[in-house]
Amino acid sequence: SLLAELGVSLSDVFGADSILWVEGPTEELCFPLVLSELAPKLLTGTKIVSIKNTGDLLGKKAHFADVMFDLYKRISGGNNLYPPAVGFVFDKECLSDSDIEALKRRKPHPIEFIKRRMYENYLLHPDAIAFVLNQEDREREQSVAGEEVREWLETNKSNNDYFPKNPTQQELSNPQWVDENIDAAKLLGILFDKFSEARVEFRKTKHSVMLTEWL
Repeated sequence: SLLAELGVSLSDVFGADSILWVEGPTEELCFPLVLSELAPKLLTGTKIVSIKNTGDLLGKKAHFADVMFDLYKRISGGNNLYPPAVGFVFDKECLSDSDIEALKRRKPHPIEFIKRRMYENYLLHPDAIAFVLNQEDREREQSVAGEEVREWLETNKSNNDYFPKNPTQQELSNPQWVDENIDAAKLLGILFDKFSEARVEFRKTKHSVMLTEWL
């Protein structure tokens, strides 16, 4: 019943020496791809498992952390059937630096946040996006070029609709700030819809994986 609250089954973690909890199904699929290229031996014996019901648990990150740590404490007691946690990795979302530091000080396990708002913020690569669009949209008469995607991104990334609050012009003129804070999943959804003429819907668990593989 505790696992069900997290949206995880025993088979997800069976045979693991330890668990690295991550934000969602996209990270569960993509983090191993990244690690296989950059640090293949770093988490040997560790399974990367997503908390699939974050939408049910997540109101504020602080409350979410309380729920997570409480559930894990209860799961890891008793007969110790459940493998120990290495830690937790979540999206930064719209948390301030002080909020992040407060959450990272929580025990008993390390809690870390990626440096950008969400994983998709690392995938806004024009050539990668063009490649995936061309793979997915077979009805398009002419292939999408990376330069077309680059121009569209440059024009549209400064749209206020992709940010949690009205950003200042100074913030929008800072490419690093934009890359860290933009709602990249929403941006990709509109981009896919635009270039495919609504034939291809952006799906994180499919297209984020394809973008990660290309990168």
